Amino acid sequence: MKTHLLRISVLAAAAATGIYAQNSNAVTANVPFDFMIGGRTVHAGQYVIDQGQGLVAVKSESGRVIAYAIGGALVSPLDVSQTKLVFHRYGDKYFLWQVWRDGAGREIPKTKRERELSASRHDPETIFLLASR
Repeated sequence: MKTHLLRISVLAAAAATGIYAQNSNAVTANVPFDFMIGGRTVHAGQYVIDQGQGLVAVKSESGRVIAYAIGGALVSPLDVSQTKLVFHRYGDKYFLWQVWRDGAGREIPKTKRERELSASRHDPETIFLLASR
């Protein structure tokens, strides 16, 4: 029941953020590999990643939400203006970990699957992918 209520709440937040199609926190990236976010696999392709209202939403270019996760706010201690996505890689499995734009970002907590891989393979490889505003 709690899981169902959480999913409904997250979907409502995703729908609300969809109203603001020109969100200043959105980034666009061509991701050349399949990756996971919030327990869901997203195939390689061109995406808009919106990081507003405590939620990271991966959207198609037409604005349809494909996957989402709750993300904690991050602020870089450095003056970093680079827009990028950061992934954890375990073998051939990629997990979206952080989304950055203009020195601020969101960090996505590890899913159960990522925690399992982390326990068996130790430290992940960190992959940086430049994105555009």
